[in-house]
Amino acid sequence: MDSEKISSDLLFAYMALQNGLLSRDNFVLAMNCWLQDKSTPIKDVIRDRSWLDEESCQVIEQLMEVHLRAHQGKLEESLQTVVNSIIHDAELHEVNSLVIAQSDVTIFQPDDAPDEEGSGASENLEAATFVPQEEGTENSEAITIAPTDDDREMGTGSTIVLGQPSSLDGRFQILRAHARGGLGQISIAMDNELNREVALKEILADHAGSNETKDRFYREAQITGRLEHPCIVPVYGMGEHTNGSPYYVMRFIRGEELKKAIDQFHDKYPPARYVGKRRVEFIQLLRQFTSVCNAIGYAHSRGIIHRDIKPANILLGKFNETFVVDWGLAKPIGEAESPPTEGEIKLASLSGSGSSHTQMHSTLGTPGYMSPEQADGRLDELGPASDVYSLGATLYYLLTKKPSVSGTDLMEITDKIRTGNFPSPRGLNKHIPAALDAICLQAMALEPEDRYNTPQQLAADIESWIADEPVSVYPETLTHRFGRWLRRHRSWALASAASLVIIATISILAAISINQAKNEEARQRVLADNARKEESLQRELAEKSRQEALENFRQARNAVDTSLTGISEVLEYYPGVQRMRQGLLEKAAADYEEFASEKSDDLEIQLERGRAYLRLGDIRRSLNQASESENAYQQAVSVFSGLKTQDTKGSEAPRGLANAHIKLGVLYHELGNLDRSRQIYQETIKQLRSLTKLWPDDDGLKTSLASALSNSATLQAEQGQTGQARVEVVEALELFKNIQSTSSRKPELAIEMSNALNLA
Repeated sequence: MDSEKISSDLLFAYMALQNGLLSRDNFVLAMNCWLQDKSTPIKDVIRDRSWLDEESCQVIEQLMEVHLRAHQGKLEESLQTVVNSIIHDAELHEVNSLVIAQSDVTIFQPDDAPDEEGSGASENLEAATFVPQEEGTENSEAITIAPTDDDREMGTGSTIVLGQPSSLDGRFQILRAHARGGLGQISIAMDNELNREVALKEILADHAGSNETKDRFYREAQITGRLEHPCIVPVYGMGEHTNGSPYYVMRFIRGEELKKAIDQFHDKYPPARYVGKRRVEFIQLLRQFTSVCNAIGYAHSRGIIHRDIKPANILLGKFNETFVVDWGLAKPIGEAESPPTEGEIKLASLSGSGSSHTQMHSTLGTPGYMSPEQADGRLDELGPASDVYSLGATLYYLLTKKPSVSGTDLMEITDKIRTGNFPSPRGLNKHIPAALDAICLQAMALEPEDRYNTPQQLAADIESWIADEPVSVYPETLTHRFGRWLRRHRSWALASAASLVIIATISILAAISINQAKNEEARQRVLADNARKEESLQRELAEKSRQEALENFRQARNAVDTSLTGISEVLEYYPGVQRMRQGLLEKAAADYEEFASEKSDDLEIQLERGRAYLRLGDIRRSLNQASESENAYQQAVSVFSGLKTQDTKGSEAPRGLANAHIKLGVLYHELGNLDRSRQIYQETIKQLRSLTKLWPDDDGLKTSLASALSNSATLQAEQGQTGQARVEVVEALELFKNIQSTSSRKPELAIEMSNALNLA
């Protein structure tokens, strides 16, 4: 078979895959079919299965012509370049290996693979797969080196044959191959002095004569060897073969990548709140991440930046060790020839020639984890802040199991990185804590100066969240602070639970009293009907009964109010009593349903009905029953609206109507309907200002107006309208101060004022 024809067929298929015209699965199927009969052009194989139309085939052929011109018509070189750029996973690598085995074309050879500083090349110490010795092979074993992530980028992976173990300097004895990259390979060796297995890295024989390659090798060994930190793999020694080729020896790590641990965590637990065992395992991942932050912070203090931080470059040992690996792209901060500061590493070329540097305006790092300045090719601007961004991108993956950006090609990905075009972690999973979301986005800020100053600051905020302390980049509400206080005073809260039981009993007795009062009132009506001659006396008895019923009604409502606001809200953050608390809230809701169903033409009873609907709405909101809560508040609006024209006691009905609207505004705010919430607050504030002019001495109306202003200010602040928020907060605080000076101090008034002060 003509090798040029085979190469042309392969170039067509790879270019169709590279440009997104042929899916990965169809590419694999097409390759398998074509290998069965290579006499049929692969273009016909693809077109006959309707995977490409004629127009698409013509586009690919035109692209092939352009690509060949760029490589001076050298078909094999053009094919090699395309293959190296798209082999990213084991299955495609396997297909490519099959092509090599079954055709006369030599492509994808390891020694020909590029190993530029910007390729992101690294050695994965867990990538070797051992194959039994073939028959007829004496004193050797065939070892297939499975491709690592970076090998796939470089187009490497091969089969090598090892003879008897060799010895280096009488101390290190090579036992077996482990992994192989574009320029070097890693073997497992025995340290004869300390009787332990170690990892030995050396330059491939074909590159051993290059001074530039040696310089890069020494550079990597120096960086790794001088960074003495528990989370950085230690280097045990360095030496040279008899031919002058260098090698260095380091600890052999047995473990798994952080990426695998993250994937297993998210596969094990569906998106939900971080409680119980899920929280324990999540915090363990976060602590391993903070170890990485501290290791990178140490490297920065020694004048080194990593430039390729990602979950795949973090290894987790079997005993909870955490290691940052692959320092192949690491470099000193600033110019290499600048004098070192105190504690900074100064790397020198040991071979006498200058070290190679990555060209400016080339992309360096791993797509999805590189900083905007890396994606833009501004390599002279890379510094500690670039590593902070990559740490933030790694945290993003930890929180979501997804890279921050993705796309069909490198250009699309880098464009998204440069513009910060990616969703927040909470945009993908609403259960992610808001504080962690803020920490991640701060680390991934578009401009370097807007990120954390050091990786240690990022780690400190993570540790603060784990310890249930405030974080520097997330302003907490009064509710969060109050919840933390409750969690730290569990004994007090448990004692309050006993009080909750007592108050619940009182509320039940109050409900019984209401029923008795209703029966008494009915009996009095019957007596009045049967005793027409004593009509005046019966009217007096009926009025007395009504007053008693009204008083019982109020007492019962107050008792249930106490059971809700006095204890149940206190225990909101204690899982151990949640079932009892929910049962009590359901009982209170049933009581208020009964209160609100009371029908009477009496103004006082109707006012009590409206208040009962307000409390019913509060209870339903506490039980996360948004629809039922909204319905209860709307019922309260209906009751108070009907009473406005007949309320002879002044401001009771208008104030109740305003409070119902405020509660609806809060509910819509919590549900994310910000426009509706803002509209309600604005209308209510306007109405309350008019009412306070009619009743200037009514502290209840002033309190309602202050609450509406405070809630509106909170909403304005969240939407970035800080100027308007500040105006409303100042007005609310003035009202609260005025109320305090004219009335006795009330706990609820203090809480409202604290919320306003928190906004101010």
